[in-house]
Amino acid sequence: MAEQSVALPLSAGWLPILHQMVDSGALARMHPSAAALYIAIKRYADYHTGFVNISNKRLCEAIGVSKPTLMKARDSLIENGIISVVSNTYPTRYVLHERLHYYTAQRKPVAAIEFPYIPCFQPKILDTLRNQPLTLDQIGTTLTIGAVNVQVINVIDAAPVDKGKGR
Repeated sequence: MAEQSVALPLSAGWLPILHQMVDSGALARMHPSAAALYIAIKRYADYHTGFVNISNKRLCEAIGVSKPTLMKARDSLIENGIISVVSNTYPTRYVLHERLHYYTAQRKPVAAIEFPYIPCFQPKILDTLRNQPLTLDQIGTTLTIGAVNVQVINVIDAAPVDKGKGR
């Protein structure tokens, strides 16, 4: 495939990640408390490792839900690839997964990048991705930025997103 650059959104961080959750249809597929749980888990991410070690009780208190509701919201985040549970012992250990889309000049998604959320590496990852445009040849590969592996995923042939029309 010929080398062709695609553009990364100009800003990336908390809001663009939440925008991606909405734009991809993930938010519509998730439990109503999933977004609140995502925000609470991300709040407690370790700056150097990205791991989140937190009890279910603390998360329930943080977002104001019962444990069964918490577990349904957590399952939604797991099913949509937004978090992983590394250890289910007390306290539970989570890893957050960031996903940002690349777009053509016509604002059509071409690829996405996925990487674990590690706060101390986040600025370097985003700066590197902004300063070195992704090429179509890199789709399906893994880039290493600092100590973080960034996966480049093809989204051109992805299934259409159900926008909830007709409900």
